[in-house]
Amino acid sequence: MREQLRCCKNILRDHQWLLQSHVTDALSRKQIEQIPQAWIQTLDNLSEHKLLQLANEEFELPDHWDPSLLLLLNEARRLTKTRKHATCPSISLTQHEALGMNAKKQHEVSRLVPIVADLIAKTGARNVVDLGSGQGYLSFLLAARLGVHVIAIDNKQHNTDGALWRAQKLCQRRKSTATNQDPRLLFHPVTKEIDSSMTWPDFHAILAPHLTHPDDGIILIGLHTCGDLAAFVLRLFADSRANQLKGLVNLGCCYNMIQEAVDTSQQEDLQQMLQLTGQNLDNQSLDQTLHLCISETDKNRYGFPLSVQGKGEPCLLGRTNRMLACQAIDWANHNMTDMLNKLFYRAMFQVLLQEYFPDLSDTYAVGKMDANEALSFMDYAKAALSRMNRPDTVTSDQIQEIESRLSRHRRACLILWSLRNLLAPIVEHFLLLDRVVFLLESGCNADLVTVFDHSISPRNLAIVAVKSQDCQSFIN
Repeated sequence: MREQLRCCKNILRDHQWLLQSHVTDALSRKQIEQIPQAWIQTLDNLSEHKLLQLANEEFELPDHWDPSLLLLLNEARRLTKTRKHATCPSISLTQHEALGMNAKKQHEVSRLVPIVADLIAKTGARNVVDLGSGQGYLSFLLAARLGVHVIAIDNKQHNTDGALWRAQKLCQRRKSTATNQDPRLLFHPVTKEIDSSMTWPDFHAILAPHLTHPDDGIILIGLHTCGDLAAFVLRLFADSRANQLKGLVNLGCCYNMIQEAVDTSQQEDLQQMLQLTGQNLDNQSLDQTLHLCISETDKNRYGFPLSVQGKGEPCLLGRTNRMLACQAIDWANHNMTDMLNKLFYRAMFQVLLQEYFPDLSDTYAVGKMDANEALSFMDYAKAALSRMNRPDTVTSDQIQEIESRLSRHRRACLILWSLRNLLAPIVEHFLLLDRVVFLLESGCNADLVTVFDHSISPRNLAIVAVKSQDCQSFIN
């Protein structure tokens, strides 16, 4: 795991020029000119469909391609393949157990129950705590199927109310459970805002009223815990005082919401990134997730990096690049023509902003365009100018001149976008491996497990861990 973390970091560092590129700025900042000429010559011969398949192992890579390009492609494919093949067991849900769940949620719940059951069997824990439990889909099923006490914590009262209502409905139709006990007596929904500065004693005080057997072990779970909540969960689990926490299953999401600690040695890189990111009309950075840290205590307040290794060998990401980690890994299965056109229109419109509204070029966000607003660049530009309350400030002839001048660069913009998306699985693994290595450094046994079918639930990599003294081997 430590070597994999170092490998991801090295690849991201070697491709900083690509990581810091964005199709929006591809033309205005001439970022397409940073693509190595050998890569352009190689990829220029591919169809758009093939470009979208670069991460797909079914597309065979010719040996004569540029070695540096092949290195990036092979690493992206290796990590993409890891994410695509889930081998975890699943259970079948009855119709009433699936009450209110969409297909994605049913898939996720059916895969997580066996993993939690395995941890309970191997650690002897008798309690489960679900952080960010939502409507209690997973929590209540664990109580009903496994006969364990489950404390479901969510920060929204309407979710807690919904979980209780759903539990009542399910028990009215219930046929049988793992025990003779009414699962409502095992299910404890709690509304509580979790503060990332909480310590184990603070958190235990929330759990204590609901622990029937206070000294029994606890499995800590979180399905798609948002942003820094995942970091809080991992720090909590690794706390030396938290002896009751025996096992962990955590899947993160919303990486763009993570607060990132920046070492003083990265100060120059930070300034460059913030300059590229731009400011809003109030002169505030458009990326409020980066924090320059002088001391180790400062760094421990934020969600990334967590591990000592990650802090000692830092690699600056930023919000936009962490958002990249949430991108799809196989765009070839999507209808991309309209989206690719919009991306190129946005790149050309950025040049328009730069030339006619330089004071807004680093601050204005176009937002999502409807299909009828992006039938052509002319439509796109006029719709965007209208949103700016400047509908008649740039003439049709001027818009047409920009398109005529820049249209030849569409292919290069598509190549830049396709290459940057290759970094998506590398960035996600980098973030998740930092979390796994943090647990290993804390004396836990931990691994990264592919639990869901990626086409159904894209954030499908779970961190599964146990305290070393409780179980030496926990993954079948």
